Amino acid sequence: MKQEIRERIEKIRKGEVPEGYRKTKVGIIPVEWSVEKIGALTSSASGTTPSREKQNIYYADGAYLWVKTTDLNNNFINNTSEKITQRALDETSCKLLPKNTILVAMYGGFNQIGRTGLLTKEAACNQALTGLYPNDNFDSKYLQEVLNLRIFYWKKFAASSRKDPNITRNDVMQFPLPHSNKTEEKKIMEILSIWDKAIELKEKLIEEKKELKKGAEKLLITGDVRFFSFNNEWSEMRIKDFTIQKPSMRLAGDLNETGLYPVYGASGIAGYDDIFDNDDEYVAIIKDGSGVGRVFLCEKKTSAIGTLTTIKSNSKSDIGFVYLLMKNINYKKYITGNAIPHIYYKEYSKEHVKMPSLEEQRKIAHFSKILNQYIQNLENELNQLKEQKKGLMQLLLTGIVRVGID
Repeated sequence: MKQEIRERIEKIRKGEVPEGYRKTKVGIIPVEWSVEKIGALTSSASGTTPSREKQNIYYADGAYLWVKTTDLNNNFINNTSEKITQRALDETSCKLLPKNTILVAMYGGFNQIGRTGLLTKEAACNQALTGLYPNDNFDSKYLQEVLNLRIFYWKKFAASSRKDPNITRNDVMQFPLPHSNKTEEKKIMEILSIWDKAIELKEKLIEEKKELKKGAEKLLITGDVRFFSFNNEWSEMRIKDFTIQKPSMRLAGDLNETGLYPVYGASGIAGYDDIFDNDDEYVAIIKDGSGVGRVFLCEKKTSAIGTLTTIKSNSKSDIGFVYLLMKNINYKKYITGNAIPHIYYKEYSKEHVKMPSLEEQRKIAHFSKILNQYIQNLENELNQLKEQKKGLMQLLLTGIVRVGID
């Protein structure tokens, strides 16, 4: 990096205004840049939720993408978790938005407000999103990148009096945007697109490796594929023959953020405590609620709240192998309860499975750990690429570094 650029960055970090720059409501930007409201550069639209009471008419076998907040990924939107039908478009106020529309989340709490998605094809959306369509002098992807970079801006407008903060469509249209010119913005996007492509390829590679790992583990735990050094027969056992259930009475409300030892809940670490229940690794299974049957391998010197069933290995089993085995159990056949689904250890622990020798279990579990570490290394590389792009965005989208000038 040129010394001139280093000095400029240092001045701006100190709040000083370098030559050729000026101070604005969006920060220090080049004198040639303007600050525009999004409403002056885009047209906007919103959507609605077709009646859920007409599920068979408005949703079943739908052909049109219908975007909700949970579909937003701060990147391109190629698909959605739900789709709607032509009748939904004809009979409700839900309309298709054109390709290259940027969607911004207005509801859903601080973790969702300001999330974005860029349509790669026509799609409708619900009422929690605002759709922005830039005019001919502005690039959709550039606008999305600026919105992603300045997501902190929305916190000022979140309605603090509400349990779930939100912003309004007017807030979105008043968003102040540092604006250069189409030529410079195009060059900026050409640079950022290099990182986008690298990130996309890395994400694709990770998904492929996860699928390969999943397939390999299934072949190994069923004995369809075995390591060369093992040829003895597997034993048939019930799950309760090689596991130990350990009940937990812990409540999520009793946890804190300052304790020494993690406590697991349905979504991972739920909090901390100063004591732990388990000296060794163990398996935790969600026993009730929407995530029923989800399986975790938990670290030693941790605990689990009471909504999880904790399972330990005994002298006949390796906990790493038990984890792989429990992940592949079909828990649906053991679910009871209508309002809140529930599974009981006493029921699914009667299931019969084939068990290899303890030595072979450990070999399989170790192989799985190697695959996990390989995927973790790929994910670390992905995070590095994302951090590099974030740093570039901070320099390019604010004009601290000028493309074609510096």
